[in-house]
Amino acid sequence: MADKKPQTGAASAVDPNFGLRRAHILMALSTVVFIAFSIAYNFLSPYVTPVGLHWLDGGMANPDEHDHYQFVAYLAQHGSLPPFGHGGGNEAHQPPLYYILAALLYHVSASPHAIRFLSCVLGIISLWAMFWAVKTITPNRPVFAVFVASIAAFIPMNLSLCSAVNNDSLANLIFALAIWRMAILATWRDGGHFLRDALLLGVVLGVGIWSKMSAALLFPVVVVFWMLLASMKAMARRDILKGALVSLGAGLLIAAPWLAHNYFVSGDLLGVGTFLKVLESQNNSPQKMIAIWGLKLYFENMFSWTFASYWGVFDSMLLFYLPQVYALALIMSIISIGGLFRFAKGICAHPGVRALVWSFVVLFVLDLISFVQYNVHFFQAQGRYFFPCLLPLTLAFVGGIDSLLPPRRKGMAFAFLIGLFGLFNLLALVMMQARYGS
Repeated sequence: MADKKPQTGAASAVDPNFGLRRAHILMALSTVVFIAFSIAYNFLSPYVTPVGLHWLDGGMANPDEHDHYQFVAYLAQHGSLPPFGHGGGNEAHQPPLYYILAALLYHVSASPHAIRFLSCVLGIISLWAMFWAVKTITPNRPVFAVFVASIAAFIPMNLSLCSAVNNDSLANLIFALAIWRMAILATWRDGGHFLRDALLLGVVLGVGIWSKMSAALLFPVVVVFWMLLASMKAMARRDILKGALVSLGAGLLIAAPWLAHNYFVSGDLLGVGTFLKVLESQNNSPQKMIAIWGLKLYFENMFSWTFASYWGVFDSMLLFYLPQVYALALIMSIISIGGLFRFAKGICAHPGVRALVWSFVVLFVLDLISFVQYNVHFFQAQGRYFFPCLLPLTLAFVGGIDSLLPPRRKGMAFAFLIGLFGLFNLLALVMMQARYGS
């Protein structure tokens, strides 16, 4: 037993790819666990809830799932985009890419449980995209990238969404891919395929507009990203100008047809005007909620429900964990904040990564503004609306904790943390089984 440690060290010294191979093995294990949890969420979460259990949302076990499925069914049956409202549901304003992919599955099986597997596949790709992004930012710590990607993927709310009919899973993949491509450009060195990488970022931007309109946040973020690279002298300004023109130009070119469609159909580029009017007509406005609760309780509920549902609130935002679970998540978040500055300082030594990290801050601020604007029309204290920032927030969460740990304890601590998130998911599944029965 005594000579096993030197053998490991020797193997690592002889083979510089030892750490990367180990990371890939761990990622394969994470993928298997993710698939297992996703299948369990899929079949323990009914498409139609028991009569009388869920009158408010029309018997949905997952947020807005009936409307998303209605879009898929209409597109598959008629070969055209559905009308808003009757026949198309309240999601008919959404960009069509997710629904086109789901409609292909619909022709194989019209069961909602079958179509939910598309979200599982998108979640698997997101898991790996997040790994590649973090590995690019911290190239000497591939196992750390495994921890970040796995914890992000295993957040119970994310797993629940990756087991339901919705376009959030595709949108979250778009954000993960965009961050990965930005990380590649931020750490670019001579000899790479710079314009090709800039073009690929532009393709992700454009495809994002066809996926979900929240992806529009990426355009100003990428503009700021290129400006920060210039101000921090991360590379030659000539390269930055060419990269910005290629990425933003390609993104706008791909996005233009759908933006034009929105403008001619609904009068605004994002195509959300009709949707917001419907939300306001449902009489669940902030003014109504403040009248019922009072201003103090309104903001308390806004914060606590949003925080809770970021980690996991199920049965279409009705089934909560016990308060102790959210208290533990809050304690871990506070601990991570304590080490966040040290972690950020460590990875920001590279000017390109520093520009990327500040771009994360811009993304979070824009996402927050979008969340506030949405809640001006309709009370929606849902943490999933911050999942465009899932990767940056998890990187901050894991990185902050990582910077506080002694080197010898990091692996054990994060194995425990991933196991804890696994227990959270098991608890959610037990709660669902108890709520819905067999």
